[in-house]
Amino acid sequence: MEPADTRTFTTDSDNKIVVDQLLSSLPAQGRTILRKLYMENRTEKEVACQLKISQQAVSKWKKKMIQQLSRTMCS
Repeated sequence: MEPADTRTFTTDSDNKIVVDQLLSSLPAQGRTILRKLYMENRTEKEVACQLKISQQAVSKWKKKMIQQLSRTMCS
């Protein structure tokens, strides 16, 4: 039986690969927004300032990309 640390590492690595594959299916702008929001823990306002778009645009992109990811995972 594998030690718990090895199983955790393997599971974490597998999860990262799946997340990267899912994100790679998104348009570049949507992928960037989700990475900044969820992986860099930025606020919508911070992301909007960095990308020089409105906070509303960030919110719309986020919603659209999450819906697309959900459809991809369910298919």
